[in-house]
Amino acid sequence: MTHHIEGELADLQEMSTDRLCQRYTELYGKPTQSRGGTHPIHKIIGRLYASADGELYERARSCAEDLALGRNLRGTPPQAPPALAATALMTPCKLTAPRTPAHGTALVC
Repeated sequence: MTHHIEGELADLQEMSTDRLCQRYTELYGKPTQSRGGTHPIHKIIGRLYASADGELYERARSCAEDLALGRNLRGTPPQAPPALAATALMTPCKLTAPRTPAHGTALVC
């Protein structure tokens, strides 16, 4: 199987960008968002490896099994967001431009 994927990789590296995009569409069923660089090649090879290995990696299988059994996947509890300092909430807005009117000034055109 690995020999087949290595041969496919050699073929992909020789393909034009248009042909790579066609191959990506064949495998994923939707057009690629990226036409440049090696991104389509990496995605295609990743899909081929996943197909050869049975679609899911061991870690993904383990997570799916844990979810099916109702286990909590998080090892540590979520951290609380940092508290805002009271001074930051009470500090009035300072005007930076000298030509800016004072707060509360009515602007009439």
